[in-house]
Amino acid sequence: MKYVAFWEYCKKDEKVLIEKFKKRPEQEITRVTPAFHLGGQTKGFSVYEADDFATIEKFIHHYSPELNFTVYPILETTEEIKIRSK
Repeated sequence: MKYVAFWEYCKKDEKVLIEKFKKRPEQEITRVTPAFHLGGQTKGFSVYEADDFATIEKFIHHYSPELNFTVYPILETTEEIKIRSK
């Protein structure tokens, strides 16, 4: 399943997050897109793919508490139409 993850951090935590990024464990998730920052702000988004949400939670835990995530499962519109048509 694919997920869109919106993330945000405080500028004061930037160095800690950079170190966590360098030391990130082997990931069980696939990054579908690169991480995008929103216009020089301390927030952005990425799209990931994982077998289940528990895998996403492990990924989020590595960057906590400095990086705050809001994550939503996403479907291609054609898949959503199939589900809603049943």
